[in-house]
Amino acid sequence: MLNPAQTHAVCPTVMIRNKHIMKSCASQLQMQFEKQEKENEVEVQERKIKITGALILIVLGILIILNTMGVYEFSKSWPILLIVVAIATLTRKSRDLGGWFIGIVGVLFFIIKNFYDQIENAVAYIFPILLILLGAYLIAEQVKRHKTLQREDKERIEKRDG
Repeated sequence: MLNPAQTHAVCPTVMIRNKHIMKSCASQLQMQFEKQEKENEVEVQERKIKITGALILIVLGILIILNTMGVYEFSKSWPILLIVVAIATLTRKSRDLGGWFIGIVGVLFFIIKNFYDQIENAVAYIFPILLILLGAYLIAEQVKRHKTLQREDKERIEKRDG
């Protein structure tokens, strides 16, 4: 909230003696300031989205040119687009799980597409093992949650009956 001196400087027609009018003017100015801040945030987000789109187009164009020249196959380089999207997403909001997921998937596909011969045997076993471990973890979490709920129910019944 603006103090009386700031309000008087911005609203010179307001007399210092009338505190009610000053408070009203100060709250109107505060609302205008907050509205302008929100509009500025929206503009910044829109600019970031446009830059992200432009970066994707540039990377796509470079990858197509490299493919056309025979320097680097597009079938091996498309995961770079996922990585660019992830970087752009994370620069806007670093805690965006979707951005992290897209980036990780892009890196994994890039490694698999480009170094598959070297890691073919490892990936053939590691990826399914990771899936099995993830599934086991999710089941263990559900069992743990179920046991906790059963214990809490039992305690509630004991308190009610006891």
